[in-house]
Amino acid sequence: MTPASLVPRTTSGWIVATVFAIGVGLAVIDHWTHVLGVLPYLVILACPLMHVVMHRGHGGHAGHGRGRSTGS
Repeated sequence: MTPASLVPRTTSGWIVATVFAIGVGLAVIDHWTHVLGVLPYLVILACPLMHVVMHRGHGGHAGHGRGRSTGS
């Protein structure tokens, strides 16, 4: 999915996106204390997620040390 495909192309699409954005904003404003209470857990959950995403770029753990000389 490209970023251009996420942009609404019709008037009704823009209306739906606007209503959704307003709804999310109001929910966050009304439940701000709950959002702050969950924030430490989101930081902890971000660690394994970043690990998975970052290792996908170089082939996982098996890619470490390949192509390097032993250097003695």
